[in-house]
Amino acid sequence: MLRFSADGTRLAAVHDTTAQVWEVRDGRDLGEFTSGADTGFTDAALSPDGEFLATADGHELAVWRLATGGTRVFHRQLTAADTDGLTWDRGDRRLLRYLDGATVHTLDLTDRLTPRWQTTESDTSVLGPDGSALATITRSGSAYRFELRSTRTRTGTGTGTGVTAGVSSDTGMGPVLARASLGPLPGMSDADTPLAAFSPDGRALAVADTTSAHGSRRLRVTVWDVRTHKVRRVLDISRAADRPVSALALGPGGRTLAAVRATADGYATELWDTRAHRRTATLRGLSGGTAAVRPDGGLLVASDDQYADPRSGKVTGRALADGREVTALAFNRDGSRLAVGDATGHVTLWDGDLRHRTGALTGTSGTVSQGPPEAVGALAFSADGGTLAVGGADGTLRLWDTAGQQLLGGDLPTSGDAIRSLAFAQTGGTVYAAGPHVPLQPLSPDPDQAVRTICARTRGGLTEAQWRTYVPDAPHENLCGQND
Repeated sequence: MLRFSADGTRLAAVHDTTAQVWEVRDGRDLGEFTSGADTGFTDAALSPDGEFLATADGHELAVWRLATGGTRVFHRQLTAADTDGLTWDRGDRRLLRYLDGATVHTLDLTDRLTPRWQTTESDTSVLGPDGSALATITRSGSAYRFELRSTRTRTGTGTGTGVTAGVSSDTGMGPVLARASLGPLPGMSDADTPLAAFSPDGRALAVADTTSAHGSRRLRVTVWDVRTHKVRRVLDISRAADRPVSALALGPGGRTLAAVRATADGYATELWDTRAHRRTATLRGLSGGTAAVRPDGGLLVASDDQYADPRSGKVTGRALADGREVTALAFNRDGSRLAVGDATGHVTLWDGDLRHRTGALTGTSGTVSQGPPEAVGALAFSADGGTLAVGGADGTLRLWDTAGQQLLGGDLPTSGDAIRSLAFAQTGGTVYAAGPHVPLQPLSPDPDQAVRTICARTRGGLTEAQWRTYVPDAPHENLCGQND
């Protein structure tokens, strides 16, 4: 099948399991997409501006962003294999409709498709625990560019060296609070990205990279004061080439540092006193690409199913995710709970001392109809610990009630970018998500806001007759204050 965009500038050709899009004027290839279903694509439609392609394959509906060569920014499992009639609305909002038997479904994808998408990918995106600050590290030539940003969009005034003020026009974020040029971490090549980690209280940020001095390269960790945007201290760890760093964790207040590093016979975790500029202990056995410190500093957990008491140095092993690969770790703010996300999309809940498993969530495990599951990319507890945000590698974001271990509503409307970091605002219900192409997405799953949105879209709410049709199992409520 062939499909033109409404303005005639782009053409999509769909055959079996492949869809391809071209620029009509010059024949430029804009992307090729493959269906994972045996039946192949059953329908396709280009958005009116030609920026997005919607496809259906009998199992899943997907939307692809053409500006990035075909990044999947939305997907939804279909309940009927004979879904057809994909159509984009030509109005201002990005509405996508499809036919399921005799039912027309309308999806409002405006919030998912409008966030600014950066073609230059950030190698690292880390949010502070309360979502007020964001650290990004992006490749720039042979080096890396580090930026510490406020997530507040109002214009501010910086106080530290190299600080600029104002709202970024290309990201929609707040001012750049600090920036620096970084070197790559030691490893197999010069493409090993520097690491960044906030302290559990959000007051400090550690950045690990390399610097050259007197003809030799040294591994350093810079500890920033997040409030003043100034460098507190710089730790010269060691010669860089011998022991790469795979994970970084900063203790409360930024007073201690844990660096997971390769050794000649495996891995070890070095503990540092940042104020005294000295190494205090080396813990054998801890390894992995993810690490987390309990907010009181009394427990260090690594993604290799190992955890340690930094004060005694005792290392203990435990299958944190029933043998599955651990991909994300998060303590709640008082340290009484730990959430462990894994490569299959599941989340395991533990008490803060890792003595008892307290629950299990399906997380993002059921978001993919075919192929590998969506791994958990990031986790974050709300300020009161009652809600857990679970972000996936394919952009899924879900909220879970930690007490009842139930999913709260449906998936939040993200851009489809991989979610690398999550944070709840200290007050209010805003959830911040950070990813490689969309550095910051503020989302507000406020029930009152949801009611206001529904009332606006239905022009005052449902009449009694409409309520009986769409909500037959519940008595009519005048939620929007409309007159029947």
